[in-house]
Amino acid sequence: MRPGVTLPFIERAFQSGEEMPSRPKLTQQRRLQTLDAAVEVIGEKGLTDTRVADIAERAGLSPGLLLYYFRSKDDLLTEALTYAEDRFYLDTFH
Repeated sequence: MRPGVTLPFIERAFQSGEEMPSRPKLTQQRRLQTLDAAVEVIGEKGLTDTRVADIAERAGLSPGLLLYYFRSKDDLLTEALTYAEDRFYLDTFH
């Protein structure tokens, strides 16, 4: 953003003392689809060769939108691995 350029809704929020609106959440179904896509890509390419673009393509999202929801590649990979581990234990013991 250029210096001196402001966004009116942000100015109003700060002037009125309101907090900034939080990021919208992925729907639960879309989140699970995205984590499934991440687990598949990690399984195919390995953790170190997995790119955000690969996961985004598999999930049908843009890389920017994927990072908007997960904030960073590390957060996405951590959640995907945790999801895969949880799914493994549920499948194994139920």
